[in-house]
Amino acid sequence: MEEEDRISKHATANLRYYEQAAQEAQKQAHFHRKIAAELLQHEYAKPAAALGQHGDHASETELNSDVYNL
Repeated sequence: MEEEDRISKHATANLRYYEQAAQEAQKQAHFHRKIAAELLQHEYAKPAAALGQHGDHASETELNSDVYNL
């Protein structure tokens, strides 16, 4: 019975850890989407599809080459 309790507590701790990691990843993704939208709004970035990038790992945005000429 003690072994089952130990395994159950360990599994619960792992679940809690992964839930927190997933929540943090969602927060970061929201932040990145917000920044990408701001860059698009200020024309510092263009949608990747408009630049001909259609690969599975293509970024949603790509910085313009003149981004440093503010």
